[in-house]
Amino acid sequence: MPKHLSKEKILSSLLVHLCLRDEILFRIVRYLSYLLISLGCLTQVYIQTSDYLAKDVLFEITTRFPSLINVPDITTCADINHFINYTRFKEKFADLDKEIHRFVNITGDQEFKTWTTVTSEGRYFVKSQLLKKLKVDQLLSVSYDENVFITTVQVTRNGSFKFFEDKGASEAVCDKVLFIKQFSICLSVKCSHRHNYQLSKENIIRTGGTMIRIYYRNEIAVNLNPIRLYLHSPNTYPRGEEIPYVTLQSQVNGRDYVISFFKYINNLQPPPYTTKCKNYRSIGFESQRHLIEHCQNTKSVVMSNCYFRGNIEYANLTTVVSHSYFRDIFENESKQHIYESIVRACKNYEEMPDCVREFYWPYILRNSMYRKNSFRIQIILPKSPNLINISRPKFTFSQYILYIGSIFGTWFGFSFISLYNNLSTFFKKFHVKKNPKAALSNTIKANIMFKRRLKHRNQPHNSNQQKDLFLSNGYKNSHWAKISPNYSTILDKFYNNY
Repeated sequence: MPKHLSKEKILSSLLVHLCLRDEILFRIVRYLSYLLISLGCLTQVYIQTSDYLAKDVLFEITTRFPSLINVPDITTCADINHFINYTRFKEKFADLDKEIHRFVNITGDQEFKTWTTVTSEGRYFVKSQLLKKLKVDQLLSVSYDENVFITTVQVTRNGSFKFFEDKGASEAVCDKVLFIKQFSICLSVKCSHRHNYQLSKENIIRTGGTMIRIYYRNEIAVNLNPIRLYLHSPNTYPRGEEIPYVTLQSQVNGRDYVISFFKYINNLQPPPYTTKCKNYRSIGFESQRHLIEHCQNTKSVVMSNCYFRGNIEYANLTTVVSHSYFRDIFENESKQHIYESIVRACKNYEEMPDCVREFYWPYILRNSMYRKNSFRIQIILPKSPNLINISRPKFTFSQYILYIGSIFGTWFGFSFISLYNNLSTFFKKFHVKKNPKAALSNTIKANIMFKRRLKHRNQPHNSNQQKDLFLSNGYKNSHWAKISPNYSTILDKFYNNY
């Protein structure tokens, strides 16, 4: 190595030599870095994309006092043998009444109830004769008349009570519907049969918090003990076995029950989210349970000429009572395949719950004596807020885009600003390759603008220096150096004339 070289020059020459010798190694390290960065980015993109496509939901439980309150439907149920009007029964079915007199001499409703409840002969008569020989419409025709059992219904509106018997206002009219549910006859009071009848909280408070009052005839209510009371959403029925209820007991001297309720609302997301709920009202059903019952009843009528066990049986049905038929199925092993086949056929409908479902938990606030010949039930404003379970998508599409953008920004420094700069640089290079004359024209324009700024600042400028700077920076390595070697002469004329 020459001695006249300084230490700095020797060191720099060594570094250059090493860099040139290890250029391949540096390229390998650089490409491995790019590969690792790409793998890390793709891994995170895959994880976030999988979470988004899984369509998971997050549940949020909130409490809320509603400003408008729907009047729930009220259903009272009692055992079938308690709800039968013996006077009407012996007039319509004299042959069955003769069967009763073979065991005991009965003259009234209370004696019929006691005999069919306490004695084994009475229970056997109900199961073997009454339920097997009478169809649904026949059995309900000998039960207590709903308009006799319920004397008055009062619904709060605008701070006052409106009697549905008085004027029959469309917003306050209440229907009374009889039906069979399992081994019970039920009477439902529906005050929202035309639309959801809503009460404002302020109007309810003016009447002491009472939403609705129902007056029952006490001599009938005494025979029905115990009475099960259900609260459920307007225009629905208490379907299924999971509906909560309270048990009421009437007495000879009358009874007054003050009942409130706790409301739970469940909101789910439709497919493709994992909750897979469905709006059953859009296809003509009250709820998921209603559709399941419809499926079960349709197949059960074909196979056994009755509705499926435990489902609601309406007053217009001319089929046999399901309780008696399915009791025989359970006692006969050779027929149990009928029950199992119906359950299997409708099991698919259990996979899609209701998108919005309301649950009412009634509870007794007060139980006191009342007028002798009246049994009253009052439903008052709930003291506790509604409990609402809301499901929300874990990832919305906008959130997914933000996550993906942040991943690319973390690994590659990607942003919309850098995207704009990169695209502009790319299109400039592309434009230069496709149209070198335009690129040269832009360079000349830039030099003209530079000269104008110098004139504006009253600073001297040297055209030869400008030309040399342009030639050294751009012209020698440009396409014009190959295309037009005489361009330097043209440029001299341009600068001298400008």
